[in-house]
Amino acid sequence: MTEAYISYTATTNFVENEECILPIKDSSYTAGAWVNLPSNFIFKCDIVETKCLSEESIESFLHTQIYEKTGAVASSRHDVYILIVDSTSSFMAKRSWPKTLKYLKEQMGAVQMEFLNKVGDNSRPNGFPLAFGKSIEGGSRDLVGLPPLVPDWNDAEICQDYLDAYSYHLLDYGKEGYKTMIAQDYDVGIVYYPNCSGFRKSEADHIWRPFDIRRAESKNFKKSLEDSCSERHLEMLEFLEKFMHAYHGTPKIAQVWPTTLAHESLKDLFHSDDHFLAFFQRNEDIINNSFFFFMGDHGPRREGIGELRLGQYENLNPFLMMIVPAVYRSTAIHTQLKRKVHELMTNFDLHATLMDILKVCTSELWPTLLHVFEDRLQAEDFGYDIS
Repeated sequence: MTEAYISYTATTNFVENEECILPIKDSSYTAGAWVNLPSNFIFKCDIVETKCLSEESIESFLHTQIYEKTGAVASSRHDVYILIVDSTSSFMAKRSWPKTLKYLKEQMGAVQMEFLNKVGDNSRPNGFPLAFGKSIEGGSRDLVGLPPLVPDWNDAEICQDYLDAYSYHLLDYGKEGYKTMIAQDYDVGIVYYPNCSGFRKSEADHIWRPFDIRRAESKNFKKSLEDSCSERHLEMLEFLEKFMHAYHGTPKIAQVWPTTLAHESLKDLFHSDDHFLAFFQRNEDIINNSFFFFMGDHGPRREGIGELRLGQYENLNPFLMMIVPAVYRSTAIHTQLKRKVHELMTNFDLHATLMDILKVCTSELWPTLLHVFEDRLQAEDFGYDIS
């Protein structure tokens, strides 16, 4: 287990102390006892608040770390990372992140899937199919002469239920030995929004949410965060990066969902191109051994874009780029991924893919299945009917 200490600078005019900030589901946190510095105390938490007091001022900061939990088991399984930038369409990504997308395609074999279609209006009804494989919002099928689509779950009823008994991607991976992490800004996550029961137990091993709650409720962090050019997506990427480098030899899955960056405006995404590029460059070695889903939940919904026909299309077509481990980039998996670039898909397909990565790619039959898959693709190339 990693023994984590928070560094500090001794200053004769200040009294310095620190405390742990621990999550209570997604809506609150509990704070540990303050520890006066200097100290050899080990902070057994992921979010640590520091406070330096003088007669004239208070200097406060929020630190993040990954305090590794017990039970980590070594495995050759690939990591899985899901990075969802809220309200980002396929076209928005191309306009706003030219350097990042170019780097991912040329250096990491990333494939942009052009026709991911949203299945609900906003984040919650699009997040449930991804995480649970279940719909909570119906829809009209008048265009194709079919009756209305009935959702798998009644949203009002499922909101009142605890969801621990259902298949949920992070919990499913956790049961198979993965260490798990989740982070989102703006508000509680999809299982708790707006005032739902969510889970009885912790959603993941590591939860970033207390950072955002504590930051928002105190003006003491304005100097160290907002006035120092910190942004929510940068803070979450930093937490993700620390998680990616933790638990050496143990497989990990993380879901990071920056909302504030693009939720209210199409204009704010452009400046983050350098941020995401730097993140992927720094972590290329780890990502090369991982499945990485870089995506949006739906397209833009603000600033009157829905009044334009193209804007309506963008709202329906969230961004999706997929990276497979380097070991598979010259195999049938990568070939098939490229073939599906212009095929219609939804978050139900992504949920099925996540389950395949968990259950199929790790089975003893996987090498045989991969060879069979490659043989089928070769047969298709030669025009044989393999149906």
